[in-house]
Amino acid sequence: MKSNTSAFITIHIATTILAMGPVLFRLTDGFETPGYLFWRFLMAIVLFGVFIRGRDLRQIREAPTSKRFILFLSGIVYGLGAWISFEALTHTTVAYAMIAIFTYPVFTAFFQPVFTSQRLRSNDLFASLLVILGIGSMAPITTLTDSDLIGIGLGLISALCFGLEMCLSKRSVTNGFSPSSINLVKFGVLVLCFLPFATSSFPILMNGNLLLVFGAALVTVIGHYAYITCLKLLSPTTVGIVGGLQPIWSAVFAFFLLGEGFTIRIVLAAFILSLAVYVQQKQ
Repeated sequence: MKSNTSAFITIHIATTILAMGPVLFRLTDGFETPGYLFWRFLMAIVLFGVFIRGRDLRQIREAPTSKRFILFLSGIVYGLGAWISFEALTHTTVAYAMIAIFTYPVFTAFFQPVFTSQRLRSNDLFASLLVILGIGSMAPITTLTDSDLIGIGLGLISALCFGLEMCLSKRSVTNGFSPSSINLVKFGVLVLCFLPFATSSFPILMNGNLLLVFGAALVTVIGHYAYITCLKLLSPTTVGIVGGLQPIWSAVFAFFLLGEGFTIRIVLAAFILSLAVYVQQKQ
């Protein structure tokens, strides 16, 4: 019980830290998304090198093919989800895209019985629906255009990918892979996808953006390492539901650092999402 409480505290801290990522991206100047993601995750891989041990790499090399397949599949699915999520942002507003993307705890809840030994419980489904209601309450009241619908559709596809990746990562944790190994593979696949943008974005990186990108990489390493570590004790659905608080914390950081508005809708969303987390923690 004490270990579970510690895991809950850790995942809350990790969610708060990860929420800084979008704000740091907004503070950069001149970056196209693919170039930014390449350098951010390349630096994250370098930072993960501090945690990687020889036995971790040996474990990947000597693992049965079936276990390696799950490990690398989680990297491919995560990279695909990240790519599609940023494509969603090019078609619709940040609000609509984030609402669609952060429905991933629902997909996680449905994938969980398939890829893990943990059954779907009624509280999991109820808390997941509260996440959708909470995120949805942040939506501005406007008429949806065809481009918005495309963006929302892409956001839902990326949410499906992230939900599946969470369960695959849980499977890799069960298979004995370390958090560093899982994240190294996951980010390595993403870096390879964005490799063609490395050369053109390098001058932008060095033009006053280096520290901001490094900060985002550090946030990524701390947050994702904690997420994978907590999967040893918590279900993928629980981790995903607590992760649903990330847009709220992003709004808080944006209010203080970017001067963005903090509306009554965000307060309402925070209340509903906190209720979802309470339901999950009480369980």
